[in-house]
Amino acid sequence: MRDIRDQCRKADVAFFFKQWGGFRKKQAGRRLDGKTYDAFPDYAMVQSLDGEHRLLLLREVETEFLRERYLAKARGLVLHALESKHRLLYDDAWITALSEPMSWESDLKQWIEEWKDEGKLSVFGMKPHQRVPHRGEQNYLILK
Repeated sequence: MRDIRDQCRKADVAFFFKQWGGFRKKQAGRRLDGKTYDAFPDYAMVQSLDGEHRLLLLREVETEFLRERYLAKARGLVLHALESKHRLLYDDAWITALSEPMSWESDLKQWIEEWKDEGKLSVFGMKPHQRVPHRGEQNYLILK
């Protein structure tokens, strides 16, 4: 979500953040980095686009919106599996994350890094010089 906000800033485009997704929407709220975002695109700018460009803009916005929704759901599913088991085989986390459309292994690895950085997670079973978990190598995600 921060990436989309930053892209909007860079392109001088309005950014509206409705809420965080996942299982605890009300707890997570509408704040992104301590701020609410309620901007809407300039109606005159959108109206000035010809039909083809307006359609392209709408498709791009819709695709990003869908991807963010699917990612929030996939992240929530992986976190829920971790919370219920406290120890999850990376392969199972991979299957869970990729059960949602538009979710990729790189997303899962990013979440793992974030959770590790926050002190919520450790990874067990990696080889000495291995930086990220891999499927088929008995790498476990352990919730702290």
